[in-house]
Amino acid sequence: MNALAGTILGAVVGGGCSILAVRMTLYVERKQRHISDRREKQALTGGLADEIDCLFGMYKQLVYEPLEAVNEGDILWVRFYARQRYFSFYEARAGDVSGLSPEVRRSVIRAYSTARSMLEGLAVHTSLLEKYEEISQSAGKEESTADILRQRLITNTRQLRAFHGVMCAVTEQTLTQLR
Repeated sequence: MNALAGTILGAVVGGGCSILAVRMTLYVERKQRHISDRREKQALTGGLADEIDCLFGMYKQLVYEPLEAVNEGDILWVRFYARQRYFSFYEARAGDVSGLSPEVRRSVIRAYSTARSMLEGLAVHTSLLEKYEEISQSAGKEESTADILRQRLITNTRQLRAFHGVMCAVTEQTLTQLR
């Protein structure tokens, strides 16, 4: 009888220890996965913030001050050649952005969308500047075309300046949220 009771007690204690060990293992794995997920999100938000900050810094060096200084009715005389892939980190990790909170995700997408729109606007502006200079250097027979381009450049400068304010605000907000 004592042998049977000892066997049953041993089985219960051994089974209980096994169940406890499995639960502890699952808890530790879940905790490690949570830590890993948090580190992954920190790496993602840090990388996005670094890329946005770098692009915004480049924008500030090349475009920000001239655009702030241009007077109403004047032309922005800045050439910005956007021929490279400026959004390599974002494009490589775009699927991971969906794992961010809705507010941060929308902010990141808005920042990249406004930056891309600004780059496209600057590319159009640069093209117009080059055409205007080319026509302006020709003999006077193309003056009406030069005047039309000049008016388009003035309008484009006005639009870039308005969009510049939006892009700067969106970028600053996104950087604050990512950090």
